Amino acid sequence: MKNANAPTVMTSPEYRQFIEDLKMRVNFARISVARAVNRDLILLYWDIGREIVEKQQTLGWGDAVVQMVAADLRRAFPEMRGFSLANVWRMRQLHMVYSSEAILAQAVRELAAPVPWGHHVLLLGRIKSPPELLYYLRATARFGWSRNVLLNQIKAGTYERAVTEKKTHNCRAGGSSRTGHSVTKHVYRYQPPTPAKELLAEFWKLEREAEKMLEGLAK
Repeated sequence: MKNANAPTVMTSPEYRQFIEDLKMRVNFARISVARAVNRDLILLYWDIGREIVEKQQTLGWGDAVVQMVAADLRRAFPEMRGFSLANVWRMRQLHMVYSSEAILAQAVRELAAPVPWGHHVLLLGRIKSPPELLYYLRATARFGWSRNVLLNQIKAGTYERAVTEKKTHNCRAGGSSRTGHSVTKHVYRYQPPTPAKELLAEFWKLEREAEKMLEGLAK
């Protein structure tokens, strides 16, 4: 039996608010799923890079193995776009850089895994200093920067400004302490606004790519 007051319910403010709340929950769930898939994907890329490096070190395989691995993975998973030769080289680079002395391997799970692959490609191509790389990884994971925002932060020299600010503060604090004046504690906290619309669009794009990846694995 049809509900006689259905049209009235649909046009009521309470129903419209109810639907908006549900849509928000669905969006947050989609973002959570995309984040989980991204984490697994980054860790997969990390493991592939690690395995290649270990085989090269223990078995003496040359750089030609990277091309062989990329070709074989593309044949095995033709629907996945992540196994280009350039991307497999980046997987190897990801492991080499993030397991260096300055950036410990455990940082991959804490910082690198939540960051989308495109961000890693950008950072690995532009940042050579491990402390600077760690800084941008932390900032991206904390503030949810889109790739464009991350690129703008790098171009603007955000890391250099943070280092300068810290040195200036330490000098001022040390000078004030020696003269006996009180020192106001200052903590540098750079917190740019998170671009919510860009972040959501980024995760939707990631989700679509992840769905294609999972479809390829299921075949």
